[in-house]
Amino acid sequence: MSAFIAYPSKPEIIGETIEAAVELLAAGNEIKTWRETDVVGRFISTEILQKIDAIDWFCADISVLNLNVAYEIGYAIGAKKRIFLISNQAVQEGKKEIEEIVRSKLS
Repeated sequence: MSAFIAYPSKPEIIGETIEAAVELLAAGNEIKTWRETDVVGRFISTEILQKIDAIDWFCADISVLNLNVAYEIGYAIGAKKRIFLISNQAVQEGKKEIEEIVRSKLS
């Protein structure tokens, strides 16, 4: 099984939590995050899209609004990947905006 997990760089607790989980879950599985492609001074979007193309499933943290993560979710949908959305309940910043978006899409 191969997977890619996308998450925003801020707040840091999101990345710390996900990277710790990946360490625990990665045994016997190929689970990557965007951090592995984060090379200073290099545009990583193309590499991330290539990783999404090559995986079995895609996971994205939507604890806060993030344009890069939203773009990657859209790309994964277009690539017909199995998608899992997660949210860190300890992060309260931006919850109101996310709830407003969800409410507007459901009505």
